[in-house]
Amino acid sequence: MEENEGKVLKKNERKKGGFFKRFRRAAAKKRESKTVIKVRSVGDIPPIVNARKLVGDGNMQEAIKRGFNRAKQDYCSQFSVTPSPSDTNRQFLIREFALNGINIPDEAYLDNSLFSEAMNKGSEIPQWNKNRIMALRKLTAFYLDYYEKARFQGPVKDDPNTVIEKLTDVYNYLDIMKLYYTQMNGEEEEVG
Repeated sequence: MEENEGKVLKKNERKKGGFFKRFRRAAAKKRESKTVIKVRSVGDIPPIVNARKLVGDGNMQEAIKRGFNRAKQDYCSQFSVTPSPSDTNRQFLIREFALNGINIPDEAYLDNSLFSEAMNKGSEIPQWNKNRIMALRKLTAFYLDYYEKARFQGPVKDDPNTVIEKLTDVYNYLDIMKLYYTQMNGEEEEVG
């Protein structure tokens, strides 16, 4: 009886292609699968891409203005800041420094070099607040060096690569994955 069962089992295995064929197919499927990793960098986010496009089209002023405004919005989103609609950009930046323990003198409302010195003198930055302060410093530097010139002085003659680098510096301290990409169905999708 056992011999008959063994023969039936072997016969069924031959019909199905053998006992181990199922494992070979699974191993072959594993070899055929591909892993796709999408590397996201600061250069891939919409504000930087848009700024590059505008610079490439010869519109440096618009690239600077839009870049600053978008970076300011992203700073506010990242750190849950609600800007006052009545504040100027300079008032917003000075208020943000004050809220983070760095006092900027009143003279900084008119003197850019004094503003730069005061923001960089800040006391020891606590680790939990380091990214926020650094993002704020980079945003302020971009504002002082480029945005004010583009908005109030006319055509900007600075090197386009330097402008894009300075805008990128702001985003190096923000969580671009949280701001621009979400995980949906195992794939990264762009937001904004």
